[in-house]
Amino acid sequence: MVWITMLAMADRHGRVWASIPGLAKEAAVSVDACRTAIDEFLSPDPDSRTKVAEGRRIEPIDGGWRLINHAKYRAIRDQEERKAYKAEKQREYRAVDKVDKCGHRGPDVDRCAHNAEAEAEADTEAKEQKPSRAKARATKEPSKTALHKTRHAEFKEAVRIYWKTKNEIDMPWGPAEARQLDRVLKESPYMTIDIFRAMLRNRYKSSVNHGDRPSQWLFYIASYGPGPVNQFKNTAQEVTNGTNHSSPAKERLHDNRLALAKAAVKRGWIKPDDFAGKGAEALAEPGHSGVDGGIFGGLRETGPEILPPDRD
Repeated sequence: MVWITMLAMADRHGRVWASIPGLAKEAAVSVDACRTAIDEFLSPDPDSRTKVAEGRRIEPIDGGWRLINHAKYRAIRDQEERKAYKAEKQREYRAVDKVDKCGHRGPDVDRCAHNAEAEAEADTEAKEQKPSRAKARATKEPSKTALHKTRHAEFKEAVRIYWKTKNEIDMPWGPAEARQLDRVLKESPYMTIDIFRAMLRNRYKSSVNHGDRPSQWLFYIASYGPGPVNQFKNTAQEVTNGTNHSSPAKERLHDNRLALAKAAVKRGWIKPDDFAGKGAEALAEPGHSGVDGGIFGGLRETGPEILPPDRD
């Protein structure tokens, strides 16, 4: 407190005109405490950042003391005062300018109206040049997610039509079926709906259990690419020719299964050991008894085929 009081009492030359009792009274400390502080200020300070006068803060003069580094502290104080003064003036200027623009004060009383008119014209031009958000969204190309949802719904509807022609109950469809269809679409990005419907028609003609849930056979839909299959999982058109060579239809079926099996191993859906042991048969659809019935009961018996609308 003594040092702060001396800074406040110093004149423009850094002189403090006071006695120790008077300084103690101004600093609100005891006379002994004030005398101790004065002795400390008069003593050299080896840790002082200012090496003038060996780090002493004051020196005695006739009638008081002189602050040795008063010029330095005054410059700092003047700089802070200058910053505060500029900040205050800036606030006053902004306040006056705001009143002038919106309160019609000052000689230029038409400036506010002129600015408002100019801003209105600028907003009108911007609206005319900038299309609406709704129009921009309408002209924007659909995202990959939207295309996938559309494709997924189209293929699902094809499965529903196939199911309805074979079963008298609604098609069961849950997360398992959705995942299997997603896998097919992801692994066959260029498969068209017409190719998919052709595979469904071949399954329709095959000797399989048509009452199985779609999740049990959707991923193996490529097995029906060459044509319908019999109860031995051979294509109906395939005939033996007395040799050890497979027919072209059988080879195409094997290639399709092999490609899907490799993709499943890559995705981690089946173990590499299973693929190594079975090859393309790792993804062969599980065998059925060949009865055209269903696990739910009450399904149609084998009879005339009711194919989906798009026939070959």
